[in-house]
Amino acid sequence: MYTQTYRKRALNLRKQGKSLKEISTTLKIAKSTASLWLTGHANKGAFGTMNRSEWMAKIRIKSLEIRRNNSRKRQIEIEKMPKQKS
Repeated sequence: MYTQTYRKRALNLRKQGKSLKEISTTLKIAKSTASLWLTGHANKGAFGTMNRSEWMAKIRIKSLEIRRNNSRKRQIEIEKMPKQKS
């Protein structure tokens, strides 16, 4: 069994924004163990302080912006291409 010190260290690492993988590697514990210990604590890793659904909504908006910009860039490149004669 792990001591309470391990759990406190895991929580401190999580508060610093470390991922479960980074925590498990640092403390030499299973990733599933770290996950069980940290369940219910704010996820400062991948999602910041947002929950998953808030994060997904934000990412969808950013993804749409990127796709639109890429589409505009492709259209500009197509317009710059010389016209082919029939």
